[in-house]
Amino acid sequence: MTAEGLPVIALRLMNGRVGSTLLMQLLATSANVVFDRTYPFGEYRYLSYCVRLGSVIGREHDPTHDRVTPFFFERDGAGPIPWSPTSLDRASFGLRSIDALWAACGDSLRARNPRATWYAEKIAFDLTDLDASNIEYRTIDLVRDPRDCLASIRAFTAATGVDGLDGAANLGDDEYVERFVAATRARLEEIAGPRDDRIVMRYEDFATDLAATASHLGHWLDEPFDAAAVEARRADLAHHRTTESVAASIGRWRRDLSPLARRSSLGGTRRSPHTARLSPLNPRFWFFTTRLL
Repeated sequence: MTAEGLPVIALRLMNGRVGSTLLMQLLATSANVVFDRTYPFGEYRYLSYCVRLGSVIGREHDPTHDRVTPFFFERDGAGPIPWSPTSLDRASFGLRSIDALWAACGDSLRARNPRATWYAEKIAFDLTDLDASNIEYRTIDLVRDPRDCLASIRAFTAATGVDGLDGAANLGDDEYVERFVAATRARLEEIAGPRDDRIVMRYEDFATDLAATASHLGHWLDEPFDAAAVEARRADLAHHRTTESVAASIGRWRRDLSPLARRSSLGGTRRSPHTARLSPLNPRFWFFTTRLL
């Protein structure tokens, strides 16, 4: 194993409900791709954990609070170095810590999975953290019509009580849509940036032709993937789906979104024409974005 640890397949999501769980199921059909095969697949994030710890190590402390003694002698003391170091560079230490943590994690992953050639997860950090490291990775950017994402998120929340939008329980419909659009726009702008060793996958394409997706990913990652095995276990994730079929999930916003969401200011009826054109709930925005990607 190299000092950089196990190579990574980093799934970067435009938003929730973009088909990431389906794609992780496909990746799981190769024994060489390691991650916890536990629902929700790809969200037990070993790499994100290492990045989070390394980022804490490299973070500035609050110089107005002397925490040196409590840090070392209080139970569960943790955080950045609680003083201003003069013997090392704090930021460099943090970056090196990410590399070292991931190398150690890779050793542990391979100890349980000797055949492992890749590790995969839905990342919970910005890719700039990896760009500054020595970790080898490839990126899969997952996108979907944002209007269908919104409809699917609301349906999933209604069925399970789970919502990935922070503080969603306290938001009215209009504010909820506004927050969703802001988050989606920011992520799409991030995904649209140039990047090597990545592919962009549209839900509308890969979910409707899993066999072609398996073949495409297989060539890109040099690994065998089995679309038929995923289809054979489709019933296992019935609780995760909010439509009867993939076909029914595409364009669902036309029947599922409330009138309030349809006429939201973020859909382009109350803001400037320029802002309206940039709204992910506007069909022209989605057409432009997919052309861009």
